[in-house]
Amino acid sequence: GELHLIKDIQGKTIKNYGVLQNVTEKRQVEDALTESKTMLSKIFDSSPVMISITELSSGQVFFVNEYTFSYTGFTFEEIKGKKSSDLGWLSPHERAKLFNQFEKDKKVRGMELSFTRKNGEKLWGIVNAELIIVNNKESMLSIVTDITDYKKAEESIHENKTKFSTVLDYAPVLISI
Repeated sequence: GELHLIKDIQGKTIKNYGVLQNVTEKRQVEDALTESKTMLSKIFDSSPVMISITELSSGQVFFVNEYTFSYTGFTFEEIKGKKSSDLGWLSPHERAKLFNQFEKDKKVRGMELSFTRKNGEKLWGIVNAELIIVNNKESMLSIVTDITDYKKAEESIHENKTKFSTVLDYAPVLISI
C-alpha cells in the first residue's frame, strides 16, 4: 500500500491518506501453489517408474524424475537438453512404433517396448504417454514401468519348456507324467 502525509509549516502531520490492499487471498493462492508444486515434485521423484517430458517440436527431453537415472544409467548432465533420439533409449524401430501410435491418438496406453541402458543392457517397459502443453508447446509426458524381470522369467519359462519338450520327444523310453 501507499501512505501519504500532509504536514503543516512546522512539519507536524495534520492529515494522512493512503491505499491499503488486502493481499491475504493472493498469499493463500501463492501458498497453495507452492504446496502443490512441492507435492507434485515429491510424487515425481519418489515414483518407482521412469517419468519424462519431451518437447515434441524439438525432441528435447526437458524433465526426468530420479528413477530415470537409475533405469537408464544416464546422469542429469547427460540427459539435459538432449534429444531423446540421441540418448539411444529406444531403437529406431521401437521409437517409430511409439511415435506412430502417439501421433495417431495423442496418447499411448500399455505399449510394451524394449529399451537400452547406457551400458548396452536391454530392458523392457510398459509405456503410457499423454499429450500435455508446457510453456505453450506440445510435449509428451511418458511413464515407463519396468517389466524386465517379468520378461526374463517369461523367457526362462519358454527355454525350459523347449528343453522339456526336446527331452520328451527324444527320450529312448516312454515317459509318462
